Amino acid sequence: MSVINQMLKDLDSRQHQGKSADNQDYPQIPAQTAQQPQSKRKLIWSVLAVIVLVYAVWMFWPQIQQQFPQLSQTKQTEVTAPVVTAPVATAQNDTKATAPVAVAKPQKIISATIATPAAPTASNSANAKQQNTPATQPSKLALPPAQPVNKQPQATEQKVQNVKPTVPTTPAVEPPAQPADKKPSSLQIQNTQKSPEEIAYNKFERAQDLLNKGQFISAEQQIISALQLKNDFHQARILLVSMLYSGQNTSKALATLKQGIQQYPKHWDYYFIAARILNEQNQASAAWQVLSSVPNIGEVASYHTNMFQFKANLAQQLELWQPAYQVWQTLLTLNPSHAKWHLGAAICAEKAGEKTIALQHYQTVANQGGVSAASNKFVENKIMELQP
Repeated sequence: MSVINQMLKDLDSRQHQGKSADNQDYPQIPAQTAQQPQSKRKLIWSVLAVIVLVYAVWMFWPQIQQQFPQLSQTKQTEVTAPVVTAPVATAQNDTKATAPVAVAKPQKIISATIATPAAPTASNSANAKQQNTPATQPSKLALPPAQPVNKQPQATEQKVQNVKPTVPTTPAVEPPAQPADKKPSSLQIQNTQKSPEEIAYNKFERAQDLLNKGQFISAEQQIISALQLKNDFHQARILLVSMLYSGQNTSKALATLKQGIQQYPKHWDYYFIAARILNEQNQASAAWQVLSSVPNIGEVASYHTNMFQFKANLAQQLELWQPAYQVWQTLLTLNPSHAKWHLGAAICAEKAGEKTIALQHYQTVANQGGVSAASNKFVENKIMELQP
C-alpha cells in the first residue's frame, strides 16, 4: 500500500506542476480538454487496479507455482514484465498519459498474466469461479477493443488449459521377454516328471547299492517297489529270486518264479532257474516237468544253449533216453561239429536201442576229437563193441 500512496502523491504533484507551468515551452492544451480530468482519473484508477492485481499475483506466485509446476518456467517472464513497465507508463508527462498507446502495452501483459492463473484442472473449475474478485472487472473495462491484443491471451489460455498437473511417477520396468528358442538358465528350476519305468530303474540301482552294503531288507523293498512300477522288469525279479534263495527262503523264491512263468510264459530264463533250484533240492522230476514245457526248437536253443544242455543231462539222469536224444539233436542243428554233443547223442541212442545211430555219433567224436582222454578211450571201446 505504501507504493500506491507514493504513486498517488506523485500524480498529485505532477498535476500541480502542470497548472503552474503555463509559461513553459509545452504544447497548449485545447479548450475541450477541460472534460478530460474525469477520463484521466478513470485511467489512473484502472492502472492502479492493474498494479494491485500484478502485486497480488507477485505475492502469491510461489503458491501458483506449486499448483502448476509445468507453467513456472514458461510464464515467469510474462508476470514480471508489468512490474517494470508500469512505472514507466506513469512516469510520462500529463499530456502523454492520456494517449491510449501508453496504456495499451501494459494492458496486453496484464491480460496475459490474468489468463495464466485461470487455468485450473477440471476438478478445480468450481473453485476457480469463486476466486474471481471484483478487482479484476475494472481491468476488463480498461482493455481496448482491438483484436490483435486479445489473440495472444486466448492462445495462452488454450495452452494453459490443455496442460494438466501431473505427479511424476517412475515407470514400471518390465523384464525383457526371452525368445522362445532360448534355453532356460541353470538357475531356473523346473519340475520334471519321470516315467514309472525310469523310477523302477532307479530303485533297481539303489537296491544293488544296498546289497553291496549288506542291507538286504531295504534292497528287497526297493526291488518289490520297482516290480510294482514295472511288472516286466525281469532282471529285478531274477535278482529278487536270488536274494530269496540265498536267504534260504526257497518256497518264496519258487513262488516268485512261478508267478513270472504264468505272466510271461515265453521268458525261458524263469524255467531254467526254477529247474536248477528244484534239482538242487533233489527234485529232479519236478525240474524236468518245468523244462519239458520248453519246446525243442532251434530258435529257442540258440539263445539258451546252457538250458538245453542242462535239460538233456537232466533227462539222462532220469533215464529219459528218447527225450534226451531229441534235445541233443536240437543242439546239433546249431553246431553239427560239437564233439560233446555227439557223445551225448551217441549214449542216449545206444540206451534207446538205436545202435547204428549210436555208432555214427561215436565215429564222429573219434574223427573230430575235442574230448578228454578218458572220454576218447570210452569212445574207442564203444566203436569196437558196436561194429558188426
